[in-house]
Amino acid sequence: CMLACLATTLAVELPSTANPAILDSGIIPSQSPPVPAREMSVVVEVHNRGDADADGVAVKLSWNDYGLAFSGWQFVGNQDASVPAGGTSSVSFQYTFPSRAHVKFQARIEQVQTGGDAISSDNEGIFNAHRIYSGNRFSYHVPITNPGDEDNQRTVTVRIDVRCDNGTLVDTCPFSHELIVP
Repeated sequence: CMLACLATTLAVELPSTANPAILDSGIIPSQSPPVPAREMSVVVEVHNRGDADADGVAVKLSWNDYGLAFSGWQFVGNQDASVPAGGTSSVSFQYTFPSRAHVKFQARIEQVQTGGDAISSDNEGIFNAHRIYSGNRFSYHVPITNPGDEDNQRTVTVRIDVRCDNGTLVDTCPFSHELIVP
């Protein structure tokens, strides 16, 4: 008696789904910190990590002044984006701050008209726009990576602009530092 094996391949096709996302690094203000009474723009990059186009992606931008007198999230505006599968689109907002504030921006995807949203936990980004006052000290960490297999010598150049509250440039403090990146 001989047994015969039948091999059957079952192909299941999953539907394509978009996955729009906002990263913290994708919130890009034209001024950081914001200058009171001067209009600024904030660009929000929307990434689509899915394999379907996302259309009608409603992006909401808000800010809060948590460093002074927290009064909740203040609405800036809504913009719609269309983001191709695997691609990125940007939306831009304009806003003028009425007074000094230690500002935190929040960009959030409110809804997606077509294409779906595979993972909703990546629909919000936060950006802290720090305000430095005279006499304050601060540190700013810049991640530096080495894309190769061998140690590389890099020169990091930083420029700090010192401005008055009205935005007038008072001084520029450039400095450079050489380092070895393993």
